[in-house]
Amino acid sequence: MVGGYNEDGSLADIEVLDPATGTWSTIPYPFTYFGQAFVTTSNGELYAVGGLQSCQSLATPVEKYDTSTGVVTLKAPMPVAAYKPGIASTSTGRIYVMGGCQPPSVSPGGPPSAILTTVQVYDTQTDTWSTGAPMSIPRYQFPAVTAPDGRIYAFGGTDGNQELQRVDVFDPMSNSWQQAASMPTARRCLAATLAPNNKIYVVGGLAGEAGLATVEIYDLANNTWTTGTPLSEGRWYLGAAAVGSTIYACGGLERVGPYQAGNANVSALASVEATVIH
Repeated sequence: MVGGYNEDGSLADIEVLDPATGTWSTIPYPFTYFGQAFVTTSNGELYAVGGLQSCQSLATPVEKYDTSTGVVTLKAPMPVAAYKPGIASTSTGRIYVMGGCQPPSVSPGGPPSAILTTVQVYDTQTDTWSTGAPMSIPRYQFPAVTAPDGRIYAFGGTDGNQELQRVDVFDPMSNSWQQAASMPTARRCLAATLAPNNKIYVVGGLAGEAGLATVEIYDLANNTWTTGTPLSEGRWYLGAAAVGSTIYACGGLERVGPYQAGNANVSALASVEATVIH
């Protein structure tokens, strides 16, 4: 689990779960900025993309963290700054940064000044950027998941006006987009992960001011959705990962009771929930 924020608002370290023992170890946060988008590549390297220099100033640098040596290397910066994009990597050594937003132009905490449709493609082998076909709609606060065939699925998020049910699929081979079956539940700030059964588990999220415990399962082979066992508590800005036959939902935020001004009753979670798939 990489980055995020602790209960006091400080940057969180990298925490590593050993599923065999159920224990966690900690690595000090190695990156320069905060609010970065993170992705691992097929060779196990961890990339931190973009993020914030301040509440209203985006960062474009890319930092590579070598998990075996602990060394961070500065790489070619993103052409277009983007905050809270969808991000995914493929077996070809490319990282796809999709959509995202740009910060408020007036005051921190306001609506984004722009919501993007851009698809930026980073080649880890050549340390260069190129541009892919843009998304059909602007969106941010959504997860992107690479399927076994190399196509990348974008789930939900928001277009700045409403939460989305929409699922869009990017094919890197043809550099084109198409729609897939929509999620049953519209949401943003959700997590998604590919499981070994060729299904993508879409977990939690935010709908309006309500944190969701909803788990929905997308069948790649049939382009259909089913409903999974819900989480024990609604959470958003969480992380999700499949390790073997177990799906983990980690951390995030929760709200106790109805909305309160200033999110006074929102707290960060350290809890982890797990379910075994069949």
